[in-house]
Amino acid sequence: MRTPDVLFQVGLKSVESLFTQAGCGYYIPPYQRPYTWGNEQVDRLAEDLSSGLRGWLESEDTVTFLGSIILLKDDLFDQVEPAIKEHLPREVMVVIDGQQRLSTIAILGTILHYELASRGNTIAAGDAPDSQWLAIKIKQTEFRLRPLFELNFGVGDTPLYPKLIRAYHDQWSHDPAIASYNSPIGRYLSNYISHTNHQQSAERFNPNFNGSSGRIVHNVIRRFRKHLSQMIEGQGTNGERIFAIESHFPEKTQRYLFQQDIPVGLFGFAQTDAGEEVLKLLNLVALCNYFLTRCSVTLTVPMDDRCAFELFERLNTTGQQLTAYETFKPLVVKSEGLGAYRESDSYTSISLVDHFVPESMPFEKRSRATNDLLLPFAMAETGNRLAKKLGQQRNWLRSTYESGPDIISKRRFVEELKNLTFFLGDCYRYGKGDLSAATRFETIDVKDEGVALLCLDYLKRAKNDIALGPLSRYYSAYCQNPSQQLAVDFENAIKGSAAFFTFYRWAFGTSGLPDAYMRLMRLGDPEYGLRPLARLIPDSELASGVEFSAFLGRYLCKKLNGGKHAWIKRVKSRPVFSNNALTQFALQAVLNHKPPLQRKEGSDVPEIAGNQMPNLLSLKEWSKGPIIGHIAPRLRTVGWTEDLYDGETVDLIGTLLLLPPA
Repeated sequence: MRTPDVLFQVGLKSVESLFTQAGCGYYIPPYQRPYTWGNEQVDRLAEDLSSGLRGWLESEDTVTFLGSIILLKDDLFDQVEPAIKEHLPREVMVVIDGQQRLSTIAILGTILHYELASRGNTIAAGDAPDSQWLAIKIKQTEFRLRPLFELNFGVGDTPLYPKLIRAYHDQWSHDPAIASYNSPIGRYLSNYISHTNHQQSAERFNPNFNGSSGRIVHNVIRRFRKHLSQMIEGQGTNGERIFAIESHFPEKTQRYLFQQDIPVGLFGFAQTDAGEEVLKLLNLVALCNYFLTRCSVTLTVPMDDRCAFELFERLNTTGQQLTAYETFKPLVVKSEGLGAYRESDSYTSISLVDHFVPESMPFEKRSRATNDLLLPFAMAETGNRLAKKLGQQRNWLRSTYESGPDIISKRRFVEELKNLTFFLGDCYRYGKGDLSAATRFETIDVKDEGVALLCLDYLKRAKNDIALGPLSRYYSAYCQNPSQQLAVDFENAIKGSAAFFTFYRWAFGTSGLPDAYMRLMRLGDPEYGLRPLARLIPDSELASGVEFSAFLGRYLCKKLNGGKHAWIKRVKSRPVFSNNALTQFALQAVLNHKPPLQRKEGSDVPEIAGNQMPNLLSLKEWSKGPIIGHIAPRLRTVGWTEDLYDGETVDLIGTLLLLPPA
């Protein structure tokens, strides 16, 4: 049995020691989210740098901690795609976690390098005493910054590679016809390397950025430069002075940040008005050295990919929370193999699910979307009712996926997740209010599309989300085998769910409602030969839509301990006005195609009074909202006839009072 210190190598690394390993490149795998740093993260890092440098003048033990990084060594070069193995760096480290930090360090390396190069070119020819000493220090610092953004392959027409690239978007190669850098970070680093090696560094570097991800990188660069201009003037991000002039660079600080004492003449000149630019350059060199040597990360290198993915799933070191779905994707990549993942069916399914839970969403919205996805998915697959708890969702996804005996079953699991996103997005209209937007539903050969869509929207408005898992089973079955019978089963299951919810909710409220679906999904109804409906329950089977509805009817009757009369007795005085969707649906169903009635004076028998009502169970009528105006205020009010309040009320509907028939 191997001990943890063998399974995981953990250590504190300075930025310089992390990036200066010869021939090492960083590879961001396909499941990692795009680069997303914003103003808040940039401002925090700038503040950490300025306060750290200020603190170091008071205590030589000051360290600025930048967070944690998990890297996996790709010994066989089988995780990089696309790739020509002979063109890869000598060592490839796959970024399991921390790619946001690594990307930012590389970007900041280019910013510091550019500032040194553009400002330092004028120093050697200047009038400052010992200006040659400063020019040499600038060149030395530039050289030390280069490994943060480039690595030297050593041969070929383009031997200088970006230090960090992203899967499928970028390709390392010393052949310019093969090398390709299309990710925002990869393209930016490649362009900057080209600028510094094939043009005069004094010329202005103007990178081109396209798309939203490119604009994010551009904003990070712009904002860092703004903070940097303050810091090289000796000011912190909040305007406070990093140094006091009289104690500017004490001797011990000089030896550490410059490896030797600053020449007396140069140091004295820097503190005069004429030496303002020299002082800025000394500040810049000091900042670069502090960033390289006193800014550190905790580096973890797992022994193998199994340990790496386990650590990735358990730890949240990104500073941004990960949903259960985001920690699930690496398991899929691992099962398919990083090199083969891009061409797999799982990749196709995951890419479509990503549209439902886009990485660009703020965490709170991503979390809600993940809940909306995983809760019905667990019900459909195993009959489990998941809580909105991150840990429980992660564990269920992992254990259920890994319980698949082979890669075929694992791919089917991911495909079912994809089908559920289609059901939610295009049938249940997740996030949409347009009843005509159910584009995929239109391709399903149902007999009464309008009623089925109305029932789905009713379930959504009534917040009966517990029915989504069972209904998604019928939708997914149709996606697998688009037959007319499965379309009919899907339609009947929708109508049955709407009817069951109406009768159950009116009689019992929401208490115990999920139990009906959980029994069906996990146990079925053996007395009637109905097998469990959840896909992964042993001996499960998809019942017909009629059988599904019949089970719900039997469950309701058992709950009522009777039938129609027991239900009427129970609901006779129960208010339902708190659920507007339920009230509207019940009224439209009751009045659908019914003629209005009136009682003539002296007669106890209602008579038809006019033409029959239109088809109220249609999308057009449903979209209009409530169909009844005020009959009378709920409470007795002056000006309203007392006769309206005589007798037993059937029900209360908001501010309406419906009177029972005579």
